[in-house]
Amino acid sequence: KSNKSDKSDKKKDDKSIIDWIEVKIDRIERKIKKLSTIAESSFKTFSKRNKALADEISQVTKEIDVQQQAYDRYMKEAKSVGLSKDLVKKVKNGTIDINEYDSDTADKIQEYQKWYEAALDCQQAIQDLGETISELYKQKFDNLVTEWTNKVQDLQHIAERTDAQTSRRSDYASE
Repeated sequence: KSNKSDKSDKKKDDKSIIDWIEVKIDRIERKIKKLSTIAESSFKTFSKRNKALADEISQVTKEIDVQQQAYDRYMKEAKSVGLSKDLVKKVKNGTIDINEYDSDTADKIQEYQKWYEAALDCQQAIQDLGETISELYKQKFDNLVTEWTNKVQDLQHIAERTDAQTSRRSDYASE
């Protein structure tokens, strides 16, 4: 009977942690990359590129929100480890020291470190994505400037041709 109890205890302890946050972030980043390819394509019309840029900005904004949620979740997970304030401070800031810990404490430190590092990665991603949004808005503005510059040049060319034709007709009529 104790053998059966040992097996059921073992089944309860054999749990693996799956981080679905990474999957969510990966899927958003794939969408952003696809939109970026369209937005940067010189073979697409300005309206298609600007629509792709607007969609890309929307997805980057969504990723910022997901990264913030991920940061909060990772920090919650880190706090649940139950590490002392002193060790939390050491994980966050480091120290010029080398210590030896029992395996239980070392496991807790490593687990806290894992979640804290993931949170820091999210924090960095949020900062980088903010820069990306700025660049996307600049690219969208530059596209509009280029599009309207091209239209003005086309109109100037038409006006020049019209002036030349009018001038020729005037010259012909006066002869």
